[in-house]
Amino acid sequence: MGRSITVTGRASVTLKADLCTVDMTVEDKNKDYAEAAAKMNEKLSELRAVCEKLGHRDGLKTASYNVRTEYTGVNEDGIYKNVFDGYVCSCGLSLSFDFDAGRLASLMDGLASCGADARLNVSFSVKDPAAAEASLLEAVCDDAKKKADVICRRLEACPGKLLSVRQGGGIMNMRSSTEFAMDDLAAPRLMKKARFSPDITPSDVTINSEAVFEWELL
Repeated sequence: MGRSITVTGRASVTLKADLCTVDMTVEDKNKDYAEAAAKMNEKLSELRAVCEKLGHRDGLKTASYNVRTEYTGVNEDGIYKNVFDGYVCSCGLSLSFDFDAGRLASLMDGLASCGADARLNVSFSVKDPAAAEASLLEAVCDDAKKKADVICRRLEACPGKLLSVRQGGGIMNMRSSTEFAMDDLAAPRLMKKARFSPDITPSDVTINSEAVFEWELL
């Protein structure tokens, strides 16, 4: 078996968080399922109207739709039992768009003040994860090649044919650590006092990876 050299290439890439996603959740509770569903749909219509008014009609998607039953524990003459308390209809909408602080502030103002009493959560990520991953892998290869060249010069040898590459496992997290959220109680209370326009600059996204390269040593 001929001689070979094995090198681990490592790299990290820092990216701007250029995509924001606004998740909206509304729900209504009633002992009559039809009434709960109808009220929830009214709230959804209000959210959609705000999004359409601000130019987000095409990007709005349904993320979830759930119906559950709730019960209340009661004690009747020393006997504890669960009594049906109503149906809870819950629906989630999601909207993603290129991050712009002013556009986000206008949207949050509109959603929080429209009367739907939605829970709002904003997250930030990378718009083109495939391009980001490709850039990172190129940096990993460059790092490995530089290391191999240094070692070969020191050994007065030359790297030959690439024999194998074993990339490290794991999932790259393309999400910023910055998040912003308002629950269904905080949002309307804030709106009654003043319009809420958050000035948000999301933290950068850093991804890293490594791979093991083996070259023939000449």
